[in-house]
Amino acid sequence: MMMWNGRLYWTDNNANEFRVNSISPDGTSAQNDLTAGYGGGNYVKKIVGFTYEPSVFTFVDGLFILTDDGTLFRQDVSPRAFDLITVDSGASSGWVPAKPDTAAGICF
Repeated sequence: MMMWNGRLYWTDNNANEFRVNSISPDGTSAQNDLTAGYGGGNYVKKIVGFTYEPSVFTFVDGLFILTDDGTLFRQDVSPRAFDLITVDSGASSGWVPAKPDTAAGICF
């Protein structure tokens, strides 16, 4: 669970998928931000919000999602992307890339 960019994010999972949901702090505007069926519904260990700059003066808000099997995903939420990107496999719980296209990282 995390608070980021004025929204409360949380995850849940079942045998087939994991979901990322969010809501405004006042209880309005609830939404499902992502539903993904990977590896039998991997448990989400960590979720981190991040803003990156893919090109000059273009900014993207994304979520980095680390599952229990070490798979690190990126999901762009603003502007919204429909493809879940696998960033790394075998990632540790304290690592998130500093830039989506590099191996440099930040800890969380």
